[in-house]
Amino acid sequence: MNPDSNNSNYDSDEEIDNTIYRALDKLNIKFAEAEMLQIILDNLKECNKDLAAETREHKRRIKSMNRTALIREQLNKLLTENLKKLKESHDRMIANKNKSLEEITSEFVSELVLLNWVYSRSQQAQPPPQPPVPPSTSDQPPTEQPGPKSSDSDPKN
Repeated sequence: MNPDSNNSNYDSDEEIDNTIYRALDKLNIKFAEAEMLQIILDNLKECNKDLAAETREHKRRIKSMNRTALIREQLNKLLTENLKKLKESHDRMIANKNKSLEEITSEFVSELVLLNWVYSRSQQAQPPPQPPVPPSTSDQPPTEQPGPKSSDSDPKN
C-alpha cells in the first residue's frame, strides 16, 4: 500500500472525526438552546396564566364597578323620585293645612255672623233698656238723701 494513501486515509478519518465533533457540538448547542427555549416557553406559559388570572380579576372588578355604578345610578334615580314625592306630599300637606285653616276661618266667620244675627234678633225682641224709675214713696220706705243729717227728720221721733 502506498504510504501516501495511508496518510490521506488518516487525514480523512481525522476530518470525519472533526466533522462529527463539530456536528456534536452544534447538536449540543441546539439541545442547550432547545432547553433554554423550553424554559422560556414554560416561563411564558406561567406568565400567561398570571396574566389570565389578572385579566379575570380586572374583568371581575370592572363588572363590580359597573354593578356599583349601576346600583349608584339606580339609587340616585330612586332618591330623586322619592324627593319629588316627598316635596309633592309636603306641598299637599301645606295646601291641606291652608285649606283647613281657610275652612276653619270660614266656619268661624259663619258662626260669628250667625251669633251676630241671633244677638241682633234678641236685641230687637227686647224692649230697649229704660232709665231706672225712682221708687214710689208709698210702697217703700224713703231712702236717705245725701246731705246733712238731722235728728228732726227722723220718722221715729
